[in-house]
Amino acid sequence: MSESSLALAKDRLERIFGSIELSSLQLAADPLVKNSFFDSDSNDKILAHLDILKLLQVAKGSNDFIEDVILYDDASEDILNNEHGFVLKKMYKLRPVLDYLMLFEPKDQCLLINQPFMESTLACVRYLAPSDIKKARGLLITKLNKELVQKYLEVPSVYSAKQSMLVLDSSNHVLVRAGQYFQDEDAILNDSSIQTIIRSGKVTDSFVMKDATGKQFFFSFRKTELGRTYISKIAEADIAEHMSWIRWVLVLTLLLCINIGIAVTVFASLKAYRPIRQLVELGEKLNQDNRFKARSDNDIAFIQDSWMYLTDQAQKINHYMQKWEPTIKESYYLELLEYHSYEKKAPVSAAAEHQDQVCAVMMVHLENMHKETRFQRSDGPILSFIVKNVMSEMLQKQEKMEGEVVINRSGLGTALIFFPRGLPDSEMKSRLTQFASGLVHAFNSYLNLNISIGIGGVVPRLEDIPNSYTEALEALQYRLYEERDQVLFFEDLETHKKQASFYYPFYIEEALIDNLENRRFKEAEENLNEYLLAVRSSKSHVIISQCYYMLLCTLCKSLIRKGYSYIYDHKLLYSLQERKTSVEVYDWFINYIFPFFDKTCESPSHIHSLIQRVIQYIDEHVYEDISLGQCAELVGISPSHLSKSFKKEVGMQFLDYVLKSKINEAQHLLLTTGLSIKEIAEKIGYSERSLIRMFQKHTYMTPSQFRTSHQQ
Repeated sequence: MSESSLALAKDRLERIFGSIELSSLQLAADPLVKNSFFDSDSNDKILAHLDILKLLQVAKGSNDFIEDVILYDDASEDILNNEHGFVLKKMYKLRPVLDYLMLFEPKDQCLLINQPFMESTLACVRYLAPSDIKKARGLLITKLNKELVQKYLEVPSVYSAKQSMLVLDSSNHVLVRAGQYFQDEDAILNDSSIQTIIRSGKVTDSFVMKDATGKQFFFSFRKTELGRTYISKIAEADIAEHMSWIRWVLVLTLLLCINIGIAVTVFASLKAYRPIRQLVELGEKLNQDNRFKARSDNDIAFIQDSWMYLTDQAQKINHYMQKWEPTIKESYYLELLEYHSYEKKAPVSAAAEHQDQVCAVMMVHLENMHKETRFQRSDGPILSFIVKNVMSEMLQKQEKMEGEVVINRSGLGTALIFFPRGLPDSEMKSRLTQFASGLVHAFNSYLNLNISIGIGGVVPRLEDIPNSYTEALEALQYRLYEERDQVLFFEDLETHKKQASFYYPFYIEEALIDNLENRRFKEAEENLNEYLLAVRSSKSHVIISQCYYMLLCTLCKSLIRKGYSYIYDHKLLYSLQERKTSVEVYDWFINYIFPFFDKTCESPSHIHSLIQRVIQYIDEHVYEDISLGQCAELVGISPSHLSKSFKKEVGMQFLDYVLKSKINEAQHLLLTTGLSIKEIAEKIGYSERSLIRMFQKHTYMTPSQFRTSHQQ
C-alpha cells in the first residue's frame, strides 16, 4: 500500500514539476527573451518588454500551478514579472532574493526559497546567459502555488490518511511535505532514518526502522533522475490497523464465494435431477392409468422400452418416406411444378375435376431449423411427412376450399388451392389468408415450429400453375426483410416494391470490420444490426442476398489478412444460403462468423514486420503527404489497428513519427544544401510558418538558428 501510494504521489508531482520546468525552458529558449531582453538596443527595449510580458502572461495562464514569472537582467537590473510588469531592481522588494540566487547559484531548477518576502516559497529557477559569455547574466524564476502543489500531495485518494509524505531536492533540502510525521523541517533532516535514505545508493527501497521517539515505522523511498527524493513514512501500528479490515474483507469475500459455490452446486444438482424427477412423475401417472396395468413394475424399464419403440417408429417413417412414391395425380402436379412440363397430358380425373376452376400455389417453409434440437439433418423425410399431413388435414377442414398437397424436391410443402371460376379476387384472397393463418397457428401451437408461407397469383389453367409456383417461391425470398409477416402474397410484394435507389452501407461495414479486428464484439453486434436494417431498406430480396454475400466476402478477406487460413475449410456460402430470414442471418453471423475473429492472434514477429514496412515507407516518402489510412492499406490492416500497433511497437504515435522524420530531413537539408527555409518547407510538404513552429517545438530553436549554430 505504502509503495504504491508513494509511486502515485511521485508520478503526480513529477508531472507538475516537469510541466513547470518545460515551460521555463521554452521561455528561456525563446528568441525574444534570449536576444531582445539582453542584447537589444535601448530604443527597442520598450517594445521588446511588451512582447515579453505577453509571453510571461501566456505562460502563467497556461498552468494553474504558476503563481508568478520573474525575468531579471543582472547587467541592466531590469525586471519583468506578471505582478508589476516592468520594474527597476532598486525599487523591487525582492531584490535580496535576486542577489542571493545570483550569488548562490544552486544546481536545482525546483527549490524551496526561504528569504525575506519569499519565506517557504516553492519556485523553479533557471539561470540565463547570453550566447557570447558563459557567466550567468540573468534569472528566470517561476513561482509555484505551494498550497495547490501540497493539496495535490494531500489528496486522500493518493495515500492513507495516516501516511506522511516528504519530497527532497537534489541538495537534500525540503521541497514539499505532508502528514503528521513531517512537521519540523530541522528535525526531519536530522532524523537518522532520513539520513539513511539520503546516503543510500539505491533508487528505490523500503525498510522498517525506529525513529527518535522509539516507535517502529515503515519507510519507503524513490529517487528520480533529477535527484529529487520521495519518502513515505507510516507507523507499523497504523499498517496493522489498516490490514485488520482488509483481513475482514478477505474473510467476508471468501465466505461469499463459498455461499455462491454452494448455491451454484445446489442449482446444478436440481437441474441434473430434473429429468429423473420427471421420469418418476411419469411413472406415477402410468400407475394410475388402467391401460398400463399389465406393464412391468419397473418404471425406468418401461420408459426405456417406450423410447425404443418411438425411435423404431421414427426410423420406419423415415424409411417409408424415402421409398414413398407419389400417385399418378401427384406425379403430374410435381412434374408440372418442378419441370414446367406443359406437354405431358394431365390425368383424366384431374382435367375433368379442375376444368371450371382456377388455381393458386401455396408453399410452406420451416424456419430456424438449425436451432431445433428435436430433429437431426437426416430427419428431412420425417419433417416432410409432418408438413404434408398437417397441410392435408387443415385443407380438409376448409369448407369453401379444395386442393392437393405435394412435397417438392427441396422438401417444401406445396399446396395447389382450387377455386370456382368467377369467384371474386377479394374472396379468394380472404380464404387463402384464413387458411395460411390457420397453418401458422397450428404449427406453432401443436408442434412448436415457426413457418413462413409464400402464395403465388391465381392462374386460370392447369398449364399456368408453374407461374404461380415460381411466384410463391419468390414470395418466400421476401422473408429476408419482411420479418413481421409470415404470410406473403406475391402480388402485394410486387405492388409495394420499393423503387428508390439503394446505396451500399460501406461506412457500417468498415466500422464492423474495425470492431471485429480489435475484438470489440458488443459494438460489432450493433454494427451488424445497423447493416441488416440498411440493406433491408432496399425492399429487394435479390439486393439483400447479394449484400449478405458481399459482407461475408469482406469478413473472410479480413480473416485471411489476419492469418486465419482455416476459413477455407468451412462451407460458408452454402451455410448462409440456408438462412431465409434476417433473424436467421443475424444469428448465423454472430454465432458462426464472429467467433473466428476471437481465434485470430497475430504473432509479435508478424506485427514487427508490418510496422517495419510502414517505417520504411515513411522514410522513403518523407517528401510526400503520408496518412495513417494510406499506410494501413499498404500493410492490409485497419487504420485503428495500425495506430494501436505502431504506438506499442515504436513507442510514439504514428503522426509524431511522421513529423519527426520530416524535421530530421529538414535538419539534413539545412546543413547540406543552400536551400532557403521556404524551399525546404515546400519540399517536405509544409508551409514556411508551419515548419518554423514545428521546428521550434522539437529543437527549441528556429531553422535559421539551427543552421547558424552548426556552421560556426
